[in-house]
Amino acid sequence: MNLTDLSSFVAVVEQGTITAAARAQGVPKSTISRRVARLEEALGVQLLLRSTRSLTVTDEGHLLYARAQGALQEIQDAGRVVREGRDEPRGRLVVTAAQDLSSSMAFGELLVAYKRRCPMVTVDVHLDSRFVDLMTGEVDVALRGHKAPLEGGGGLMVRTLRNLVAGFYVGRDYAEQHGVPHELEEFLDHPIVAHRYSERPTLRSVQGQVCELDMSGAAMRVNDFSLVRVLVLQGLGVGLLPVLYVTDPRLVRVLPQWSAPLGRVSAVWPETRFQSPKVRIFIDMAAQHFKRLSAPLPQVVSG
Repeated sequence: MNLTDLSSFVAVVEQGTITAAARAQGVPKSTISRRVARLEEALGVQLLLRSTRSLTVTDEGHLLYARAQGALQEIQDAGRVVREGRDEPRGRLVVTAAQDLSSSMAFGELLVAYKRRCPMVTVDVHLDSRFVDLMTGEVDVALRGHKAPLEGGGGLMVRTLRNLVAGFYVGRDYAEQHGVPHELEEFLDHPIVAHRYSERPTLRSVQGQVCELDMSGAAMRVNDFSLVRVLVLQGLGVGLLPVLYVTDPRLVRVLPQWSAPLGRVSAVWPETRFQSPKVRIFIDMAAQHFKRLSAPLPQVVSG
C-alpha cells in the first residue's frame, strides 16, 4: 500500500471533495483522483462513490479512514520529532492577540515558555482587537477570545485552547469597607463595573441553576476587561472578570457559587504556516499551556 495514495485518500475524506483535498495537498485534482484509484485497485475495494455532483465514502472507505488517519498522524509526528531534533527553529514569529487576552498571566507565561524553547526565534507580538486578515502573510498566528464557534476553511485552521469562564470580583479594600454580596439577589445593591459586551451574562451555579443577569444599569461600562480589572481594584464596585485574567491577590471573588461562560480562546492560523516548525511549536505549546492552567479562585470569607 502506497502511503502517498493513502494520505491523499484521507485528505479527500477530511476535506469533503477531491478539489479541496488537492488544494490542501498542493497538487492537481487529477493527481488526487489517480492516487485514490490506485489505492482502490491495490485493496480490491471501492472506497469512494463519485458522481458529477457528489462524493460519498463507502463503508470500506470509512473503515480504512478510521484506521489510517491515526497511523498517518503517528508517522508524521515521528518525522516531525526527527526534523525538530536536527533543525533549531529560527526566524521571526508574528503573533496577534486581543488586548484583553494579553493582560492575562497565561499569555505572558506562554510567550516566556516559547522563547525559552525557541531562543533563535524573534517573537513579534501585535496587540489588536480588530479583525486581522491572516491570508496577507503578515501574521503567523492569532489568539482570539470569541463567543460564536470559529470554523476553519478558506485556508485557515482553528484550534480551541481553553473555555473562558468568568466570576464576580471586588477589590479587597472595597470588601473591607462596604461588604460583599453573598446571594445573587444582593448583587445589584452594589455598584457594578460591566464589560459592554457582557451586560446580560448567562450565569450557571454549582448546583446546575441557570439564569440571566441584567447589568445594563451598571455604574460604569467599558469595552476592555483589563480596564474592568483596574476599576474593580480601585474600589469602584463589583466586576465580572475572566478567571484567566485574575492574578492580583488584591482581587477577591464573591458569589463563588456562580460563574458565567464567556466563550473560548482559540488559535487561528493560515494552514500553510503549520509546516513551519516555529509556528507549529507555538500552536502546540499554546494548546498544552492553556489546557493545564488551573487558576486559583480566591473567595471572600467574611465581610
